[in-house]
Amino acid sequence: MIAFALVVPACAPAPARAPVDTAISFERVARPVLRVAARTDTRDPSLAFDAGGSLWIGAVTGGKNPGYALFRSPSLGDRFELEQVAPVRPGMLTGGQLGPRFVLDSKEFSHLIYATEQARRHDVVVARRRWFESGWTGVSARGWAADSRSWGAFADLAVAPDGRAFATLLDERNHHGPSDDVSEVWLARTDDDTHVTHVQRVGAHTCSCCRTAVATRDGRTIFVAYRGDFDRDQRDMTVVTSHDGGVTFDPPVRIAQDGWSIHGCPESGPSLLLDGMRLRIAWFTLGADARPRVLVSHSDDDGKTFAAPVEVSGAVLDANYPRLAAAKPAGALVTFVGRDPADGGFGKIRAWIVRLSGDDRSAPQAVTPPSLDVSDPVAIMPNATVVAVAANGTTDVVLVRGRVRQ
Repeated sequence: MIAFALVVPACAPAPARAPVDTAISFERVARPVLRVAARTDTRDPSLAFDAGGSLWIGAVTGGKNPGYALFRSPSLGDRFELEQVAPVRPGMLTGGQLGPRFVLDSKEFSHLIYATEQARRHDVVVARRRWFESGWTGVSARGWAADSRSWGAFADLAVAPDGRAFATLLDERNHHGPSDDVSEVWLARTDDDTHVTHVQRVGAHTCSCCRTAVATRDGRTIFVAYRGDFDRDQRDMTVVTSHDGGVTFDPPVRIAQDGWSIHGCPESGPSLLLDGMRLRIAWFTLGADARPRVLVSHSDDDGKTFAAPVEVSGAVLDANYPRLAAAKPAGALVTFVGRDPADGGFGKIRAWIVRLSGDDRSAPQAVTPPSLDVSDPVAIMPNATVVAVAANGTTDVVLVRGRVRQ
């Protein structure tokens, strides 16, 4: 049995502080940017920035039999070129909480994690290649102990400075029937291109359709977050921490009690980010009052305790699917989706952004125009003056850039 350490009592979000100025001027148009180069539909974007000054988008391509491709823009998004098609395995799962994730590390290796389902067989694949080389290597993150007939998906990926990759996923290899209908969180570590060197369970009794999250500072301190399934169907955020590279983990920490009970899965997982020595987490909840919102919290002691949660979505309606990204020179960005209350309550679903600085935060700022529905936005801040946000448009990934006002 896994014991839980409850560090925050049932509580309302922390009282509001004076907001910081977002101070970002965004383009007025969300431009479709990949379809010309891809020659097909694109979706599920990930963003990266390399040392040479190029902006990268990794995205799913095609429809019924999806592929994956990397696109590069040396002009900060004016135009993208198809850099390479990744040779993904058949049956790649896409969309929302299931979609692939792409990471470009400091040594300019490309890392990709994705889940597959083919002929009732399931896998989670971690692939890697060196920039400008054509060959990819791929390895199963589920390890030798997994039965491929059992479910495994909802994966995330973090890469240490030395190139080791840490993958988290939900796994049902120990599911034995309707009375034991629970998923578990598993961690895999890959030290090279050919095999997984360590696989272990790190969490139990989780929501079965919420993406996991993982972050690492140095390859030794590993943080894993997931939505736990507690008594009376309470669905609260949980963090586990390793100090030895993922070999052992501290007891799980239930970081807050939102008061949300649901007999089902919210299909919305957490997002983690290391902001210097501070660990930040963002998540979606309805709370006891059944009002959709995005909350953030942080830990300054490596996941032992967490600050009271703070609501960052403000008056935005139907807020959901938060993603954290690093701000420059410090702080964080939170992107999420929601509707503008000024549009009568049922306008288009837009991308929004909030900037976090220390314990302060900006007011939510709309990124995409009110004429376009978007989903799954993600941000990147390649330098102190530029912010880029990519999201799913109608049939193509759209991009909106912003300038930080000085």
